[in-house]
Amino acid sequence: MRRYATLLFLFSVFGANLFSQGLNTTASKDDWEEINFEFNSAVLADGYPSLLRLADLLQKHSDYRVKIEGNTDRVGSNNYNEKLGQKRADTVKAFLVKYGASEGQLSTTTQGKRNPKVDNNNKDGRFMNRRVMLTVTDGQGKIVSAGTIGEAIAAIDPGMAKKCCDDILKRLDKLDEIADLLKGMRGENDALKKELADLKKAQADLDAYVKGQPKPLTSAETASIVDTRTAEQIEKARMPRFSIVGINAVSTRIGILHSPAVAVTSPRSKNSSPFRRRASTCTSRNARKASLMSVL
Repeated sequence: MRRYATLLFLFSVFGANLFSQGLNTTASKDDWEEINFEFNSAVLADGYPSLLRLADLLQKHSDYRVKIEGNTDRVGSNNYNEKLGQKRADTVKAFLVKYGASEGQLSTTTQGKRNPKVDNNNKDGRFMNRRVMLTVTDGQGKIVSAGTIGEAIAAIDPGMAKKCCDDILKRLDKLDEIADLLKGMRGENDALKKELADLKKAQADLDAYVKGQPKPLTSAETASIVDTRTAEQIEKARMPRFSIVGINAVSTRIGILHSPAVAVTSPRSKNSSPFRRRASTCTSRNARKASLMSVL
């Protein structure tokens, strides 16, 4: 049922395209169907019944020849439209060869946008100008007419029509596969988005934790603390090398000034230094002299 529904849809599209070609056109019932294209495209999406009949006709009559002429609307440069018209003609030729015609029966050319069929100032007119025109001649060079649409459909070989439709359905099946792949990619993309959101949240939590910690000392504060402690340590480590033991100065009644006795000690040798023993001896003698002088 799915295949029949698809075929019905395709033939309805073909009918709509055929009807659109009848808008203000000079085509007659004897002219072969013009194959229309979407904007800026050379993909064949129109005229399958007519082309299938023509391919069958060319296969049965090897002396028949077909001139395939590609045309465009007025949008774009001349050079670009020349190439686009040629691509459209080549697409139609490839279809006819695939379904029975020989390449020697077909010739292609392009008019670009030089030969519009109707006015280009509206959407319908530009669609009708994006076309491929077919001219069929017999072995004597006489024009071979297409007949009516009904005659064209009736003349299609059922086997060829089935092959064509099967090819189209295969392409539709591939589109279903592509759609399934896209759905799978969407699921993976959603999972990646969630992981990214979790990572961003973890980063934000870490930033908040770091900002909540005590701020480190500045370089000036650190230098001040280091200088103060260094000065204190140096002061504590400093040890005196020498100390003055005592100075005695004694004056006598008779005006004689006795030199003071000075003893210098070293912290490292208080008892064993010879200088200290000598100073002690001098001090004792001076003390006895001072005592005798006071008595006198």
